[in-house]
Amino acid sequence: MYRKQVKIGGREKKKDCVIMAEEKEIEFKNLLNEQEYRQLLQTYCNLDTPFFVQTNHYFDTPDWELKKQHMGLRIRLKEEYAEYTLKSPLDDQQGLLETTEVFSNEKANELINTASLPQMGEVADKLTTFKISVDSLRLIGSLKTKRCEIKLDNTHLLVLDESWYGNCHDYELELETVSYDEGKRYFKLLLDKHHLIQRPVQNKVVRMIEATHASDAHK
Repeated sequence: MYRKQVKIGGREKKKDCVIMAEEKEIEFKNLLNEQEYRQLLQTYCNLDTPFFVQTNHYFDTPDWELKKQHMGLRIRLKEEYAEYTLKSPLDDQQGLLETTEVFSNEKANELINTASLPQMGEVADKLTTFKISVDSLRLIGSLKTKRCEIKLDNTHLLVLDESWYGNCHDYELELETVSYDEGKRYFKLLLDKHHLIQRPVQNKVVRMIEATHASDAHK
């Protein structure tokens, strides 16, 4: 992946938990309209470019403690496995720290259906440092994404997402990189090259929360 790796733990705690890792995530995002999204697909993707579908299930406390601290907690179901990830801000404000545990999909679905998250592990330990109890977390919503990833060079990965959540359907460009300053420069060049309007974009979990609240308000 195109993220600066901080630490990878290789220990296997039990059958359902395969990998534990921490990575520094540096990415730049831009919302797209459908026409821009389709044009980028035509430019960068071909018949051999794989698309995959993943579903994020997000958790927070009843008083939105994770959101208040600019954090996000999700279980991401993929085709062959699931990722249990906590995203927390870095001190330099130039990216996020991703703390991830990898589970079987069977184990992940059990966690989602019971809303009972692991009491032990890297994610639980990290939550404790932010004074958040695992027992206080609840499932707050889900978001489904169809994703295409294109390697631009050795340090930049282009990600094109089409997502569905609540009554919303949107399109997004992400650029993953290993350097904040270089990535910011490259991102601007990429937008200029394709004549894309730079649009402020919230993280997916924030968009999902806002869409859910908007939907509830109209009930």
